Amino acid sequence: MSSTSTQIQLSDGAKLHVWLLGSENKNKPLVIVLHGAPGLSSHTSTESAYKFLAEKFRVLVYDARGSGISDIKGPFTDERWIADVDELRAWVGVETFILAGYSYGGFLALSYALTFPNRLSGLILQNTWACGPLGTHRVLASLLTSNRIKPDPARQARLWSGNVRDKEDAEQGLAEIIAIYTPEKDEPSSEPPSFDSFESTGGESRLHWEVHNAAFSFSQPRFDL
Repeated sequence: MSSTSTQIQLSDGAKLHVWLLGSENKNKPLVIVLHGAPGLSSHTSTESAYKFLAEKFRVLVYDARGSGISDIKGPFTDERWIADVDELRAWVGVETFILAGYSYGGFLALSYALTFPNRLSGLILQNTWACGPLGTHRVLASLLTSNRIKPDPARQARLWSGNVRDKEDAEQGLAEIIAIYTPEKDEPSSEPPSFDSFESTGGESRLHWEVHNAAFSFSQPRFDL
């Protein structure tokens, strides 16, 4: 499978790192995929999940504004992230496309569909929900009552409400719950959990907890379809 990477400068000067998977044949339908966890995730999780489509589609994955190796330039709001998606559509040069969203990316995909309904020929939603506060409360309840992990309740409340104190607080919060995002193993691992594998953050240097706080303290509580 071929993969072309490039850097795109948006109308406000922010630069996004973009990967186009598969053939550059413009006759193939375009799929734009949105990763989850702003500030904590990157394109690597969505690339792994959607690369199988590259035989029949052009698949565009990217590090969203404030995530991965894209620019850490605000505002970090759903409205801005949605506008970024439409700028990427225009950059590719298509009028309509298929939009896929994973987790928080699903929030953005749903909001984009309501904002630009005529732009979409298809919508793919993965592991997401339509009401930010209700869904987040359910996730938090599931984490705190799981028999697989024993996270710190106060730290998880900070993480899921966008009130992370600092980088260390974010790292510890993610490390506590990473086991729930991976298949259960027959033999327990002797290695301590690491936040690096949470939605494929791509390493310590790519964790931007201030971006996460902005998304989960401002936009997420207001997301309700």
